[in-house]
Parts: sequence; C-alpha cells; structure tokens
Amino acid sequence: MTLAAAISQLLAGAPVALIAGLDRMPVGQFMVCRPLVCAPLAGLVVGQLEAGLAIGVLAELLWLGRLPVGATVPPDDTQAAIGAVVLASLLSSGEPASAAMILFCLLLALPLARVGQLFDHWARRRNDLLPARLERRLAAGDDAAIERTHLSGLANFVLACLATYLFVVLVGWIAGSVLEPLVLPVVTRARIPVELSLPLVGASVLVATLNVSRSMTLFCASFLAVYLARWVL
Repeated sequence: MTLAAAISQLLAGAPVALIAGLDRMPVGQFMVCRPLVCAPLAGLVVGQLEAGLAIGVLAELLWLGRLPVGATVPPDDTQAAIGAVVLASLLSSGEPASAAMILFCLLLALPLARVGQLFDHWARRRNDLLPARLERRLAAGDDAAIERTHLSGLANFVLACLATYLFVVLVGWIAGSVLEPLVLPVVTRARIPVELSLPLVGASVLVATLNVSRSMTLFCASFLAVYLARWVL
C-alpha cells in the first residue's frame, strides 16, 4: 500500500474514532462506542466490513465488566477495536483481510488499548483544573467563560481519543509490518482456539463481576435460550 493510500485509510477511520470516543465518556453515551457497533462502522468506512464485524464480536465482551463510569478508567476498547479494523486494511493493502489477518490485527491492538488509559487520565487531569480557572474568570466578570470552559473540557477528550487512535494504528502498523512474517503463520494455525477463547474470557470476567444473586444460573439460562432460539429459527 502506498503512503498516500495509507494516510487516506487513517483519515477515513478518524471520524469514527472521534464520534465513538466522545460517545464513550463525555458526550451522548448512546453505546456507539461499543466494539460491536463502532468496529463494523469503521469497517464500512475503510472497506473492511467483514473485518469490522469479526473484530466487534471478538472484542465486545473483553472489557464489558469495566465500563468508564465514575473514577473507573478501563483500557480503551473503543479505539482498540477501530484501530484493529484500520490495521486490517493497512496490512492487507486494501484487499479483503483474511481471517488470520483479522485476528492478528486484533491481537496487535488489544495491548495498545492500555495507552488509552494514560490519555484518558491526562484529559481528566486537565479538566480538573477548569473549575478553578472558571471561578477566576467569573470573578473578573467574564460570563462567556462558562461556555468556553465546557468546550475546553470537550476538546481535552477530543485530543485524548484521537491520540489513542493514532497511537494504536501507527504503532500497530509498524509492529505488524515487522512481526507479520513471523507471527501470522502461527496465528493462522491457532486461529480457531484463540477466536473461541476471546469471547469466553470476556464472558467469564463478566459473570465474575455480576453482583446479582444466582448470576450463573441467569447467565446459563439466557445463553441456552439464545442458543435454542437460533437452533429453532
């Protein structure tokens, strides 16, 4: 893939990363940020819809038990999922990504999601300084500072989510280009067990964090109900 085409793919995924990143915490929270939603959207934009669907399904449950609520700052699964889709397009040179390549890109992006915590902490620390600054400006009679302060807080989160997206894609692209000849054959052989293990790990973590009596019974019953409905239909 040429540099111009790579930059085009990177820029194409950026609006999805921005919208989903803002939905994750500061704006809306309409669940567009969930990997099951944002990964297929990114795949549709960059021409890798199948990769987006697969990555969304595989990544959805991994950190579902750790949502960005209150002081909790989990790894940024939103940007990891979107970044993995863009990586699949970059490393496949724009061609439809193979199943092994999709899994390889997801495994590249997942560890990089931890960086999203650092950028999220940075945005929150910046926003912690805004109330004191606003008080000083209001004391000076600058009422318009209220709107500017709100926009400043939003801008900090914009920078954080875009920085995470760029880090995941650029570092993942460099690492993937180096590791692909060595790791992709291994991923190809181990693809089925790994693909099965990711949702199972996420489901087990989710069950462990449920604070509901008889949670295991409810989980198994809902799983069997969905399985039977799929079998009947």
